[in-house]
Amino acid sequence: MDRNVFMSRFFGKKKHDLTVQDFDAYAKVDIDEAVERSKKLLGVTDADINAFTPLVLSFPESVYRDNASVKFVFSEDGLRYDIGRLNAVYFGEDRLYHYTVLVNHERGVVYNDSALEVPYYYIKGIQTLNRFKLINDVHHHVLEIKILLDGM
Repeated sequence: MDRNVFMSRFFGKKKHDLTVQDFDAYAKVDIDEAVERSKKLLGVTDADINAFTPLVLSFPESVYRDNASVKFVFSEDGLRYDIGRLNAVYFGEDRLYHYTVLVNHERGVVYNDSALEVPYYYIKGIQTLNRFKLINDVHHHVLEIKILLDGM
């Protein structure tokens, strides 16, 4: 089925015969594309960034920006959304790499890439925060990570 037709029905109608697994297949293609783009933008290979297991997270853009217009579908096994923010943290031998991008699953596009490369010797601390955020009358668990850099 055409992606536009699928997404229109998946997010637009309460009753349809589409499954979340079908949506997940589209989303996986988008996320895989974003991860590959991150490596190109950062100029790294898998060998450069796999000193430790990478951390790749995707969440609705409305968690990041309150005024984002995001469509949701709730299912027993999780939340599906049309516009997400993908964050990837890669660990090299002597550097930390961060990449973030918007992923529009409805259209199948990845845009607004941003990347950062930091030598470990500039990192003076890491602050984490676990909190709940109310989105569409549903509480979502949010993990925030702040990296404290020397001189920045």
